[in-house]
Amino acid sequence: KYLFYAVGEIILVVIGILIALQINNLNEQSKSKKKEVKILSEIRSNLIEDLKDHNQNIFYISYKDSIFNRFITLLNSDLPYDNSLSKSMMGITLAGPHFNPIKTGYNTMTSNDPEIISNDRLRINIAILYDTKYLWLESVLQDIYNNQNAWFAKIFLKRFKYIPKTSTHYEPIDFEKLKNDQEFISTLVYYRDYWKNGILRRYKNYRTDVQDLVDSIEIEINRIQN
Repeated sequence: KYLFYAVGEIILVVIGILIALQINNLNEQSKSKKKEVKILSEIRSNLIEDLKDHNQNIFYISYKDSIFNRFITLLNSDLPYDNSLSKSMMGITLAGPHFNPIKTGYNTMTSNDPEIISNDRLRINIAILYDTKYLWLESVLQDIYNNQNAWFAKIFLKRFKYIPKTSTHYEPIDFEKLKNDQEFISTLVYYRDYWKNGILRRYKNYRTDVQDLVDSIEIEINRIQN
């Protein structure tokens, strides 16, 4: 009889411990999910701000491309220099845009256990964006900044003159001579093609990747919360 009661009490204690462990596990899972949602929400907010930067830079590069094309077309024609280009010439010499992604959410993710993001595919795509695509974009824009500034000093300033009483207006010293200046023309075409086929195309692809990632994060947040 006493043995029966003792076994019963042991069983009750074990059940109580198991219930307590289960409640504790549920609480930990709840905390982990809240933390996961918080990190994902921060990454999502960061990426939405990055999208604004992407859109501005794509607009700027597209504008730069239009100035390149206008000037190259003019060089290949028999027309005189178009003075309206003077206020735009600085646009093809400036090395911008710059890209400064916001990484607070991603840094929070990596400073914790990255696997706090339970969706493996989503976690990998986030890491690829920040550790590969963004790093490439930051690096190549910095490289262009360095090289194009050198080009501005070596090539452009020797062939253009500053228009007084303006802040960014330049015009050719001898436009007719520029039409046969192969060093200048080849450099101009090179930078035009590099910006358009290299940077602008990649920028647009990355913008699509960022938007897809924002959508995926929103879906994941809803899945976790529901």
